[in-house]
Amino acid sequence: MKIAALSRRQILILITFVLVLTSLACGLTASETPIAEPTQVSSATTIPDQSEPVPPGEGSDQITLLYQGGDIYVMTIGGEGFQPLSGSLIMMALEGDQGVRLLLGNDGIMRWDLTWSPDGSQLAFVSESDDGDGYEIYVVEADGSNIRRLTHENHYNSSPAWSPDGSQIAFVDDSTIYVMEANGSKVRRLTHEYWNDDPTWSPDGSQLAFVSDRGDDGYEIYVMDAADGNSVHRLTENDIWEKNLIWSPDGSRIAFEADQDGNQDIYVLDVNGGDIHRLTDNSAVDNSPTWSPDGSRIAFSSERDGGRDIYAMEADGSNVRSLTSDDIGVEILVWRPDGTSVAVIVANVPTPEPTPASPGPTPVPQEPTPALPEPSEVFDCTTYTTADGLADNHATSIAVAPDGALWVGTSKGASYFDEGNWRTYTTADGLASNEVTFIAIASDGDAWFGSTFGTSRFDGITWTTYSPMAEGLLTANSQSIAAAPDGTLWATTMDGVSRFDGESWTAYTAADGLKNDFPLIAVAPDSTVWAVANAPHDYIDYFDGHIWNSYPFVEDLEDMWVGAIVVAPDGALWLATQFGPLRFDGTHWEIYTEDEGLVDNRVNSIAVAPDGAFWFGTGGGISRFDGKSWTSYTTADGLPSDGIDLIAVAPGGALWMAHYGGVSHCTAK
Repeated sequence: MKIAALSRRQILILITFVLVLTSLACGLTASETPIAEPTQVSSATTIPDQSEPVPPGEGSDQITLLYQGGDIYVMTIGGEGFQPLSGSLIMMALEGDQGVRLLLGNDGIMRWDLTWSPDGSQLAFVSESDDGDGYEIYVVEADGSNIRRLTHENHYNSSPAWSPDGSQIAFVDDSTIYVMEANGSKVRRLTHEYWNDDPTWSPDGSQLAFVSDRGDDGYEIYVMDAADGNSVHRLTENDIWEKNLIWSPDGSRIAFEADQDGNQDIYVLDVNGGDIHRLTDNSAVDNSPTWSPDGSRIAFSSERDGGRDIYAMEADGSNVRSLTSDDIGVEILVWRPDGTSVAVIVANVPTPEPTPASPGPTPVPQEPTPALPEPSEVFDCTTYTTADGLADNHATSIAVAPDGALWVGTSKGASYFDEGNWRTYTTADGLASNEVTFIAIASDGDAWFGSTFGTSRFDGITWTTYSPMAEGLLTANSQSIAAAPDGTLWATTMDGVSRFDGESWTAYTAADGLKNDFPLIAVAPDSTVWAVANAPHDYIDYFDGHIWNSYPFVEDLEDMWVGAIVVAPDGALWLATQFGPLRFDGTHWEIYTEDEGLVDNRVNSIAVAPDGAFWFGTGGGISRFDGKSWTSYTTADGLPSDGIDLIAVAPGGALWMAHYGGVSHCTAK
């Protein structure tokens, strides 16, 4: 649910990782027209006649799969009209069954936003940059050869969309839509303000449809001239957020997904008339629509049979049938323009131990990281209490070390769990106070502990405590601590924020521009520091490495209680509140509630999993958000309690939860 836009500031960091968005290549008339400021028009525009639909190609239909670890697979489903496919994709790739092969991967690189060139000879995708700073757009040949990087800004690029003639690619960088030549040159800016995303080309290449918040009613679909960004027209006016736009081959319709009344389904918009038709109405999540090249069918991803698989239907929504089974974890589909393939992003491929039948030129994928639990799975939880060695059954903080060991803060000391054994540390061992308020794990593996009487550090052998007498460290009672990627440590107290660089402390107070007293604190991947008080909230503070700045807090919610803050891999700030998790990307605020699929609005804690998904501990269970859809679990699924106070994710994907009565370790059965 969209809340408000603070200003027209440039978004600090924006990525579409959790929320992967797709676009289908369609056509463009190349132009070097100078960019003019778009003019918004409130009424719908008449779309010119489009080119004839592309006839379907001959031969077997294929699926291109982008696995959650970044590996791209190609598989033939076989026969006209897609015959159902089931089984392990990895094993089929290794054994050559049903035409499954690994196209690109086995290198640990994350990839997403996969899309075809119009002639089907190349794939464009978004990936972690090869220099490790930002997310860039790359192109690879359809056989996996000749990978080229097209963008070099070290920004957060997303949503590549090829023009119908293959000469240009539209993409998004920090909520702004650009167009570049297919080789990455001659970048042109088309939008100059507001949040914009999801560009998709009209088949004749004259226009781009996209989603924007430039109106007063949240996210809507607009179109603009592809040449210069002018003649902006609004096509929708409703209270739903349209996503994953895809223009039909004949240009008359735009398919999209939307979450209306808490139900994610597929819709089609009549471009000229403005009418919206709902094609699916299933209680499960239906998303990622893609047109067949002749416009007669729509393929999509659905969870209607328990897992996430590929389905197809006629363009009017009739004759829905499954194309895959066994929960291959489909999230994004893009049909190949020549009719022979569909590009697919897959989140949960079955993971047997790979054993190649015979050597060959195709790389063999390593065993993927174990998938997190899906709705059809049940948790197997083990609960630990004081009877097992936990210092106290009420935890105040939990943190998982890189090696998977767990630290638990309590009012009676800090407990450490590793390889089935518990050990508790107290003031007798060197801890500043037994009343531990917060725990953070530094990049070097050292554990830091905030407490009611100083901040402590444990390197595995030696305890070091910093008291208010230490130069730069403010008052003793530490509210929150956070470790930065650069190795620095941040601690907050009632008088301000202190920074430790490994040798000395530096204090920041209201005199330095800090507006929040006794704030919670979190550090972004780029080392930007965020600080916000529990309540009330007139501002949120951030430190850019030089000075403290602030943003006004979201309107009408200044008095909400913030229990925890987390910074996502894309740099967005997430706040746990009693009204639901609140997200701030540097410009826009957005809150998620039970209406979107959250199990309970009373969010106590937030954790980011290794795959980029979010886990929320609430008063009514736990919820997982992958950027697009929600999955919730309760005691009926094996949880030890519906009231989850704290949640953390281990490197392998297992969950740790603190609740009334102890701490539990949960894995999927």
